[in-house]
Amino acid sequence: MTNSDHASVRGLRSTMVQSAEILGEMSTMIEALGVQLCLDPVVAGAHGAELQAIDHTSQKLRAIADLLQADCQVSALSNIGLDEIRVRFKHLTDYPDCRQL
Repeated sequence: MTNSDHASVRGLRSTMVQSAEILGEMSTMIEALGVQLCLDPVVAGAHGAELQAIDHTSQKLRAIADLLQADCQVSALSNIGLDEIRVRFKHLTDYPDCRQL
């Protein structure tokens, strides 16, 4: 790898980490919104499915953020609790040695 290649990899890694931080912030904001809505018994009673969707969205954002921030996405993938995310990123397991990524 040339110095230019290393710089490109570092730039890509930095972009991934920054993107992951933003996704994590969004997850936290969405989760807080869901919690506030759940505190209203009328809203919670009338919109249970929608509140679950808000929670699920927050979980998905957090899972993708964790995956992007991980030093080894293969290891991180095994720690993700959402099946749909693990399935969609299953191709990462084609590279069991994280140094190949």
